[in-house]
Amino acid sequence: MTSPRFSANKHAALYDFKRSFIRLIPPCVISFLLAVFYFVLLPASTFLSIGNSKRGDLDVEQIRKELACVLFGNQALNPAIIGVLTLIVGVLFAFWAFLPIMRKSSVNFFFSTSVDRKTYFKNRTLASIILMALSTLIPIIIDIVTNISILGHADYMLYQGSLLFLEHFTYMFVGFSLMSISMMLCYTVSESLFFGAGIIWAPSVYFLSVSCIAQRFLRGYAETAYSLSVGYDSLEGNANLLSKLSLFNPLIFGKALGNSGIRQNMYSACLRTLGSESGIDTEFSAYYGNVGYEKAGSEYVLPIIVWLIFSALFVFIAKKLLDNRKLENTAIHSSSKFATVFVALEVSVFAATFLTGVLVDFDVVLSKLPNILVSLILGVLVYLIFLSISRRKIKHSFGQILPCIVSSFVIIVACVICINGGFGYSTYSPDYKKVDYVTITAPYLDASGAMSNDKFELGFFGADGKVNLEYRDETISLGKFNTKESIEKIAKIQKYSYENELNNNDNSTFYVTVTYHLKNNKTVIRNYDNTNSNVMLQILDLTESKEYKDELEFLMSSKRANETSSGNYTEKGAYNEYYFSNFSSEENAKATLTNGEAYIVANDAFTKTQIENTPELRDAILRDIEEIGYKKLLTSSKPPLGAINFKYDANVSGYDSDTLATDASYYIWDNMVNTINYIKSINKMSAFSDTSQTGEISYATVTPIKNKIYADSSFSALSFYKSDITNAKFYYDYFGTELNEKNVLNTYSGKKITDKSKISKLFNTSSIYSKCDENDYLVLFKFKNGIYLTKCMSENDAKQFVK
Repeated sequence: MTSPRFSANKHAALYDFKRSFIRLIPPCVISFLLAVFYFVLLPASTFLSIGNSKRGDLDVEQIRKELACVLFGNQALNPAIIGVLTLIVGVLFAFWAFLPIMRKSSVNFFFSTSVDRKTYFKNRTLASIILMALSTLIPIIIDIVTNISILGHADYMLYQGSLLFLEHFTYMFVGFSLMSISMMLCYTVSESLFFGAGIIWAPSVYFLSVSCIAQRFLRGYAETAYSLSVGYDSLEGNANLLSKLSLFNPLIFGKALGNSGIRQNMYSACLRTLGSESGIDTEFSAYYGNVGYEKAGSEYVLPIIVWLIFSALFVFIAKKLLDNRKLENTAIHSSSKFATVFVALEVSVFAATFLTGVLVDFDVVLSKLPNILVSLILGVLVYLIFLSISRRKIKHSFGQILPCIVSSFVIIVACVICINGGFGYSTYSPDYKKVDYVTITAPYLDASGAMSNDKFELGFFGADGKVNLEYRDETISLGKFNTKESIEKIAKIQKYSYENELNNNDNSTFYVTVTYHLKNNKTVIRNYDNTNSNVMLQILDLTESKEYKDELEFLMSSKRANETSSGNYTEKGAYNEYYFSNFSSEENAKATLTNGEAYIVANDAFTKTQIENTPELRDAILRDIEEIGYKKLLTSSKPPLGAINFKYDANVSGYDSDTLATDASYYIWDNMVNTINYIKSINKMSAFSDTSQTGEISYATVTPIKNKIYADSSFSALSFYKSDITNAKFYYDYFGTELNEKNVLNTYSGKKITDKSKISKLFNTSSIYSKCDENDYLVLFKFKNGIYLTKCMSENDAKQFVK
C-alpha cells in the first residue's frame, strides 16, 4: 500500500499536527505528574524536613546552614532508577503517537488522506518533543525559582537546573527515539513492545554477557558481572563493565563519566548538602559528600550531548523505516523477521552466558569445557523456543538459525581465549617504572603485625558437635609496596595464582587481588578466585619487605613516636583497600599500641597480668618480629608461652572519629629473646604460667580435629586454631541456652584423662594458638571452677596421650 510523498493540502497537515497534540495528552499528563513529583514535591519535602521549625513556619536560616541545592529532593528511589523510569515515559510517547499504524482499520484511513508519511511522522515526532519538553520545563522552572528564593545563588541554580532539564528531557527523547524504531519496524503491538524492550536493553544484556564470560573463565578479571553500584555505599567495589561503558547504554547514560557508581548522575548532583550532619536523616545522608556549589562538569554534559545526537539519529532511522514500511503487513504477526531474530538472539546469548555461572555456582557442571557446552545447548534451545513462539512455527530456515550458530561460535572462541589467559591479560603486570605502589590481599595478616585481636575473655565455645577454625571475616590489603624487589615478588604471586586454580567447591581455595596504582593515577587490578591456598605462604614473604617493616617501625618504635604517618598507609577508598583488619587507620592502630593498657596473657588464654606499656616493651617485640620474621613466628610449630595484649581503650585520646579499633595481641614464643629478656627485667616471666583465674583442672580430653569443624571452615595452608574459653553462666547469657556437659563431651569425645601429672604435661604441651591441619588434635580442659578451655596439639605430640 502506498501513500502520497508530498502533502497536497497544508490545512490537512496542520489539522493532523493539532490532532497529534490531542492524542499525546495521556503520556503528557504522566510526564507532567512525574516531573511535579520529582522537581516540586520532593524538593519541597526536603526543605520541610530540614527547615520545619517548632513555630510551624519554614526555618530558612537552618536550611541555608545545611543545604546548597535542592533541585532534586530527598527520596527513596535511586537516581539511576529514576533515569530508567523517565526513559519509559519517552517510550509511552512513541507508543501513543504511532499506535494507529499498528491497527488495520486506522492505518488505511490515515494513509488514504492527503497527509503523507513524512508529514505524519514529523507531526507526531515534533508534537512529542514539544510536550516532553514542556511537561518537564514547567516543574523545573518552579523548582529553580523556589531554590533561588530560599538558597540564593541564582547563576548556580540556573546552570544546574538547565543541565537537570536537559538530562531529564534526553532520557525521554532516547526512549521515544528507540521505541519509534520499534514501532516502524514491527507490525503488531506485541512485537513492537518486545522489540522496543530488546533494543533498549541490548547494550546492558551484551555487556553483562561479556562480563559473565570474563568473570567465569578469564583468570585475573577483577570486575563483577552481576552487581551494579546502585546502592548508597560509595565503596561498593570495582567498576564493572556496565559502569565503564555507561556512555553507550541508554538506560544509564547519565552516570558521571569516570565514576563507578551509576547512581552518580545529574539527579544526584542536584541535591547538595553543605556538610552539616545535624538534622539530616538517614536517607538524606546518603548524598552526604556531594557538598558545596561545584557546578556539574563534562562528566555530566558529555553524555547528554552524545545521546541527544544518538536520539536524533535514531529518529532519522525511524523515519526511513516508515518510508519503507509495507502497510499491507499491518497487524500480521511475525512480519518483521529481523525484530524476531534480534530479540531471540539477545535472550539466548544472555541465557547461555548467564548459565555458565549458574551451573558452576550450583555445582551442576564443574569442568569448564562441559560447562560451556551445556550452557550453549541450553542457549540454543532458548533461541529455538523463543523463535518458534514468535513465528508460531516449529520449522525455521537456515537463515533464521544462522545468527544463533554464529553467536555460539563467538561465545566458544571468547571462552577459549579467556581460559588461555586472554592474550596475556591474566598475568599482566605493569612496568615497574610506571608503578606508584601496589597492594595485595592478605588474610591472617595485619599491617600492625598483631597476630590476633583477641581480648582473652570468656567468649564463643563450640559445644554442638562442631567447632570453628580461626579465620578472619574481612580480607585486608597489604601495602604500599613500591620497591622493585617487592613488586617482582607480587608479579610471581600473580603467576602462581593464575597457574594454581582449584574447583570452587574445594575447601582449600583462596582469592588474591592485586592492585597496581600507576603514576598516571590509573589502576590495574587482577583478581584470582579459587587459588590454591599455598599462595598465602608466598604473600607472607612480603612481611620481609622494607615497606612492611617500615610500617611496623612507625607503629611500635620509640624512635618514631612523634611521627603522625608512615607514608605507607592510604585511606580506604574506591578499591576497598583496608590496610588493617582491626583498625580503621594508622592513627587508631598507633593509639592502641602506645596508649592502651598492656597485659601478659598466660598459657590458659584467660589469666592476665597488667604490666606498664613502655616504649621498651614495644621495641623488644618489634626487634623480635624483624629478626625472626613474621612468617616464621606465625607458622611456628611450637606452642607460644602466652601473649602480650594491648587493650583498646576508647577513653584514651588519640583515636580518630572512626571507632573501628580493638585490641592488638602478639603471641610470644621462647625464641623471642628480646621480649623474653624485657619480661625478665621487670620480673614478670611467671605471669606466662599463672593460671590463678582458671585454677585447678578437673579433667582433659584429647579428640581428633578431623570431622569436628563446621562446613564453612576448611583446612588450608594457613589454618589456625585459637583457644575457646567459657563457663556455664557466660554461655547462657550469650547464647540463651544451658551449657550441657554431656553435649560438651559429645563434641570433645576423645580419650578422657584425669591423671594430674598427665594433665599438667598435656596443658604445657598444647597450644592456645597454633597452625593446624586435619590430623591434629583438640584438647579440652575442664577446670574445677566451671571454666572450659580448648587448645590445639599436633598429631606427633598427641600420640603419647591417646595410646
